[in-house]
Amino acid sequence: MSTYKSTGRITAGLLILANVLIPVSILIFATGFFPYKPVLPGLAKFEDYQDDTWKQTAADSAGDSNEIEVKGPSGKFDMVVFMVVDALRSDFVFMEGMGFEYTHQLIRQGSAMPFTAHATSPTITMPRIKAITTGGIPSFLDVILNFDEADTSSSLASQDTWLAQMRAREGDGKLLLYGDDTWLKLFPGMFDRYDGTSSFFVSDFTEVDNNVTRHIAGELQNNDWNTMVLHYLGLDHIGHKTGPRSPHMLPKQREMDAIVREIYEAIETQEHLKNTLLVLCGDHGMNDAGNHGASSPGETSPALVFISPKFKSIAPPATEPSIPACKRCGVGGEGRLCPMRYREDFQYYDTVEQSDLVPTLAALLGVPVPKNNLGAFIGAFLPLWEWKEERTQILMRNALQIRGIVEAGFPGLGEGFEVRNGECDEDGERLGDVERLACHWHAWVAKGRVAGEGDEVYEEWVGDVSRWLLDAQTLMTSMASNYNMTRLYQGIGLVVVAIISSGTAFHISRRISEPQSSTIPFVLTTAAYGTMMFASSYVEEEHHFWYSASTLYVAYLGSKSIAATSPSSPRCKKYFECGKLAGALLAMRVLRGWNQTGQKWAGEPDLVKRFVLPYPAVLWALVFGTYATVWWNLTSNMAIMLKSKILACMWTIVVVPVAIVFKVSFTGEDAPELLGGEGTAVKKGLDLILNVGRGHDGKVGLGLVQKAQLTFVAVGFLAFFAMHGVLSEVVPRRRVWGLRAAMDLWDLVFLMQTRTGNLPLLVLARGLGTYLSSLGLGAGWAGATKGLGRLEWTLAMGIMMQYASFFAMGGSNAISSVDLSSAYNGVARYSIVSVGILTYLGNWAGSVWWSLRCVMGLLERRWVGEYVVETEWLREMEREVLDAEKKAKAQAEEEAEEQGEMEGECAEQKKSKPAVPRKAPPADLTADVEPLLFTTHAAQLTVFTACSLAAVMMACTVLRTHLFIWTVFSPKYLYSMVWCLGQHLVVNLGLGGGLWWVGSA
Repeated sequence: MSTYKSTGRITAGLLILANVLIPVSILIFATGFFPYKPVLPGLAKFEDYQDDTWKQTAADSAGDSNEIEVKGPSGKFDMVVFMVVDALRSDFVFMEGMGFEYTHQLIRQGSAMPFTAHATSPTITMPRIKAITTGGIPSFLDVILNFDEADTSSSLASQDTWLAQMRAREGDGKLLLYGDDTWLKLFPGMFDRYDGTSSFFVSDFTEVDNNVTRHIAGELQNNDWNTMVLHYLGLDHIGHKTGPRSPHMLPKQREMDAIVREIYEAIETQEHLKNTLLVLCGDHGMNDAGNHGASSPGETSPALVFISPKFKSIAPPATEPSIPACKRCGVGGEGRLCPMRYREDFQYYDTVEQSDLVPTLAALLGVPVPKNNLGAFIGAFLPLWEWKEERTQILMRNALQIRGIVEAGFPGLGEGFEVRNGECDEDGERLGDVERLACHWHAWVAKGRVAGEGDEVYEEWVGDVSRWLLDAQTLMTSMASNYNMTRLYQGIGLVVVAIISSGTAFHISRRISEPQSSTIPFVLTTAAYGTMMFASSYVEEEHHFWYSASTLYVAYLGSKSIAATSPSSPRCKKYFECGKLAGALLAMRVLRGWNQTGQKWAGEPDLVKRFVLPYPAVLWALVFGTYATVWWNLTSNMAIMLKSKILACMWTIVVVPVAIVFKVSFTGEDAPELLGGEGTAVKKGLDLILNVGRGHDGKVGLGLVQKAQLTFVAVGFLAFFAMHGVLSEVVPRRRVWGLRAAMDLWDLVFLMQTRTGNLPLLVLARGLGTYLSSLGLGAGWAGATKGLGRLEWTLAMGIMMQYASFFAMGGSNAISSVDLSSAYNGVARYSIVSVGILTYLGNWAGSVWWSLRCVMGLLERRWVGEYVVETEWLREMEREVLDAEKKAKAQAEEEAEEQGEMEGECAEQKKSKPAVPRKAPPADLTADVEPLLFTTHAAQLTVFTACSLAAVMMACTVLRTHLFIWTVFSPKYLYSMVWCLGQHLVVNLGLGGGLWWVGSA
């Protein structure tokens, strides 16, 4: 016994060490992989972007042999309306059949200059706003900060932006903001008048935009402002909820087009707005599923349109081809034809970098280019300036500004920019990218000295400068992250130590608690998964690995169980086992095809979109069937625990209907099209549920938030009652039913946080769990004669099904697949803790379910002595125990009367509880060995978690210069952080360990 106890302490210590090192290694690696990018402080001034070379080149290109005093080029506009339509993909504006019909008219008549802006990953709002205001490359950590509305660390208050330049411009007006409150977080104190709206209430398609539009008419009458930012969220919300092909999409596009018309007509008719520029753009696009965050063509291709009557003077004919000398001329091969036909790559007209908006806007408004800009001026606007001198200034100042960024990024290169000899011509091909960039700088500067000799030479010079800007932009974009290699190696080293520590604990505890089980399937799965992390395509389509691995493993376990069937058993029993296996494999196939996920086929038709959502009657039949299943199981388990069916029904008949009312109400707000068409029987029936909580006058008595809060309170109260019953139960085996009731209550939370179309997956999960349990999983303790080992149980439920269910519910390794629809259930005011927990549950609900179900299996095996899931069998056992107690008591009383013992002794005997023979647990499950059962389970999970984390870290380090490092591997690392910190430490070890402690106390 002392050996077992000392072994338990050693394994526990090793496990604690490993699980402490995992978060520490994550933090250290992240600080080396995602460093905050240093920025140049202060605001830029025109005099910052000039030197002797610049003055001489400007004078030469202007045709004047004397040096001239350089001043900032004159701006063409005094005011700007910056209209951001969140997730405005390029085809929404430019393609035929879309709702921007008035914008099409402006493009055809030359009043609008259209572009497709390339948005680099991550394609989410905060980093994209940073890109279109600073012109720089945002940190990838903004992906995390984007979800924290209370965060202020990502503020741009001290950075140079075109907004700061407009505010600093002498004698000008105020800055206004109406729309997404992310701008207020990024620019505290910047706006004089504002009305922010939260970007995360994604179920709101209407009010969130009406709150913006209601300010426009009044502000267009005012003349005390120079910048008005409008950020509309409704179109993005529609995409998240119902996709780009939603019936809500076209009306929303027409609504946005009407706003463009209102503003443009005001510019044309109101004198104080005649020098106003309207910019219509998207911060990012969306994929075919309506989400964003990754790097698919739809996500990285937002529309960009500059609108003003002044552009008519420079608009090319509808058939004019692109100008070869200028890659940023803005005129596509199809000219100004609009609308356009569908393009699979979403590249309409000329494509520019999204950061190119910043220097272009600065020149049009007559302000200096922000210091940290990496964008290049869009050459299509050069003809707005008649004087060649001003055109030269615009390009030279942009080049000098980016040259300052290059010199800051590569200290010591400044001298190379100043002095270059003939080595550039002779050895240029052998130079590195940075040195070659310096050589090209001197080449076009030299050419600029003769650029004033003729238009042809000047146009060639413009093309050279544009190409240099593009090369510098490409170079600095690729250097956006200066990796701290020391920290990367430290993080990897610590997680390797965690692998060794947890592996040792796993080996020791397994040898004692389960020496007969094979580790080969677990080792093969871990090795295959780790190897897969080094291939970008496999990371993008990771769900295929888990679908295939889990299906093969279920088939293996089922075949193993069939092979273990006794030869003397009836043939029908083997046929029955084969039928159950076929049913389980069918369930796995349905699970696999329920939601289309990944990158290549995201948004493609799947089972739920093809056969469920279009048919409300089918959908709600499945939904109510799911709730009925939960109610039946909850009532049955509560009845056994409370020893009263009536009392159990009284509790559950309140909780389950409350949950149903919330779900129907949430669906009515979130996706009303799922309620069915008006007049249908489904719609009429659901309307009866929606009317619950309304007053006699038909007005809403309880809002969606209150209904969610009521559901959480009811479930929480009943869960507390169930857990209290578990802890106070003196018969250990009865705790199983109390814990099962708690699991049924978790099912209600699962249903609350899951999209309506995914609710039937709970029935599939229950069916698969029942089948795996019927195989005798978890029964393979040391000394057991039959049953599959607990290592197989943990691998099947604790690892494979956790990952498979995550992807089956629509998850992927792309930021775009994060589901925020349930992030505000019951939340009236933003809280990072509550919203974070609800967001996690909304995306990992299936994984949490399988994790807890896995621990429940271990507990049931521990108390019952033989793993059985069938409720009827457990009830039968309970009845046998009660009958045995009654018989023993009656027999004792009869013996006492026959022997004629004294009255006092007889009374004492009646008070005493007779011994009842019970089914004893296996001999090896002693009090000393039992603690190692959960230890082995936790160690196995920790080994897999540490190995998978190490593989991702190594892949990110080895492939840090890979083309897809920021679009594939970096998001995968973020997901690995969530799997390790959230799913492993909090759920598997925290909740799972708590469940084990309650059940084994």
